[in-house]
Amino acid sequence: MAVINKLNIQVKSGREKIGINFMGLGVMFQEDDGKVFFNKKEPIYFDFMGYEFNGPVYHDVTESTENKKGKNKNNTKTKEKGKFGMGGLALGVATGGLSMAVGVGRKKTKVKGKERGSFTENTFANSTTKQVEVSSTAILNFKDSSGTKFSVMIVCDSTLEANLRNFKIVEEVETKELVDSSKSIVDQLREYKDLLDLEIITQEEFETKKAQLLK
Repeated sequence: MAVINKLNIQVKSGREKIGINFMGLGVMFQEDDGKVFFNKKEPIYFDFMGYEFNGPVYHDVTESTENKKGKNKNNTKTKEKGKFGMGGLALGVATGGLSMAVGVGRKKTKVKGKERGSFTENTFANSTTKQVEVSSTAILNFKDSSGTKFSVMIVCDSTLEANLRNFKIVEEVETKELVDSSKSIVDQLREYKDLLDLEIITQEEFETKKAQLLK
């Protein structure tokens, strides 16, 4: 038989039922006859009866970005210079009186103005919200060689679920009870064997019924 499907899985519960190690990491293989197994060295085959997945789960994630914009330049420096002078004081004796000459002082003021930059940055924050998928779970349903059904829970997302769709699923057909279950186990087995010989049921169906009756 050739392997037609292959899928890496992480088992959350039920790993011991399919022979996956304690870490829960394994590979699910399917052959072209529809049987699945998880251990290439010592394969144990199961019927894949389908899966249950409630759809992807998303969380809102907000991302913020900053834009720096706008520069204001404003600073003034003023310089003032002053120069003051006093004329000499002269006293003289003139005929018949006293004369006085007083020098008048002068003031010069010079103002220089020069703008020098001091920069102010204005920051504007932008935020965007988007949805990001997070892992959830799915239930895989199997049936072993004895006809016993069981389920395994795995970590799942939309990508893994898309790969699961490639796996063949064994359709369970509801059939009428061909043998009266009120009869003894021996009689039921004999009747199932007759049905097998008549090719009404397959060898696999016979073995399944036999295992169910004898367990």
